[in-house]
Amino acid sequence: MQKFPTFELEKWILRGFENGDIDLVKEASQDPLIPYITSIPSDFSKTSALEYIERQKQRHITGKGYSFAIADIKTNSAIGSDFIILMRVGFLLVIGLLKNFEDRKL
Repeated sequence: MQKFPTFELEKWILRGFENGDIDLVKEASQDPLIPYITSIPSDFSKTSALEYIERQKQRHITGKGYSFAIADIKTNSAIGSDFIILMRVGFLLVIGLLKNFEDRKL
């Protein structure tokens, strides 16, 4: 299996999800729209957050795509996510989730 790709930008790094990304899942689960249009759990618990994170890791392992956590390059704290779904005819870039936090000056 190929190593999960990471991409470093000026302020952010796109990396695989880590179990420490629970705070991102918690924050996203509190938004009324995000759980409705994604697989983020609406009933947040540590268990449901870790299950969500594991599903994101499995996309790469099973060849279905890549789920990236978008993290602050200085702190490695996840602030959003994005994913690429692989399809038989090519690939489709789908915007997953990226919340704009004004206090972080994204």
